[in-house]
Parts: sequence; C-alpha cells; structure tokens
Amino acid sequence: VDSQEGVSYELGSNTMLDGLDEALDGLSAGEETTFEGTLEAGEHEGQKATVKVKVNSVKAEELPELNDEFASEASDTLDELKADIRKAAAQDAEGRQATEARDAFIAKLQEGLEIPVPKGVKANMVEEQLKGMTPDPEKATKEQKAQAEETVEKDLRDQMVLDALAEKL
Repeated sequence: VDSQEGVSYELGSNTMLDGLDEALDGLSAGEETTFEGTLEAGEHEGQKATVKVKVNSVKAEELPELNDEFASEASDTLDELKADIRKAAAQDAEGRQATEARDAFIAKLQEGLEIPVPKGVKANMVEEQLKGMTPDPEKATKEQKAQAEETVEKDLRDQMVLDALAEKL
C-alpha cells in the first residue's frame, strides 16, 4: 500500500482504517509503527495488509476551564449557562418526541397502502442525498445507494401522505 504523506487523522474517529486508532494511540511525533488491517476500499478491498504509519506531528485540543469567564461568552455566569443548556436539552427532547409521534402517525396512515413515488423526482433526490453522504456520489457504495434510495422513498411517501392529509383537512 502506498503511503500518503501529510494526511491528518483525528484519533478516535475510526474513519480511515480498521486498527489505526489502536496503532497510533500513545505514539509521539517522529515515531512509527506497523499493524495489520483490512483494506476497506480499492482493488484490494477486504484483504489483510501490513500498514506502516509514521506520526509527523501530534496536536491536542485544549478545552478552556468551565468558569464564569468562559460562560460570559454565552451567558453572564456559569450557572446561567448551565440553565440555558438544560433548557435547550429539554427543548431538543420535546422536538424528538414530536418527531417520533409524527413518524408513528404517518406510519399508521400508510399501513396497507402502496404509494408509488415519482421516478424523476426520486432520482434527483437520491443524487442530492448521495452528495450529502459522500464527497464523490459517482463512487458511492451499493450500501450508500440503497440507503439513499430508502431514505428518499420514505421522505417522498411521507410528504405525499402529509400533503393529502393537509388537503383533506
């Protein structure tokens, strides 16, 4: 496997190669290691490979201390910031409950119905969905394409049911 110099990687993201996090954990700048991993893309996808990585630099995010000075950017005091966060979390929870109730209601309305979706609209929406899932929609995996189609079909059916209900009411 050819190495890629200058690639940034955030430890704990598990986004590049299986086993990379464990191999990099604890290494310092200038150190290198070798580990076995399964390739996840390319012509050798699914095959085991020996991967050698070198750490060029290590950067750590330093979080500010949680105090009134920090809180003053968003609120007056730390207690007020905590109260604001609690209020926002409660509103998020209420929003999730409303969405779940709406989804359950729509699912009940759709029981036993076959709702065909317009192919042209579906194709355009699938393309847009794939753009949000992968940098290059042309190289999307079968799983990504299937997920995009499933999401788009559900969204279209839900919207048609809601439109019909709104029209009726």
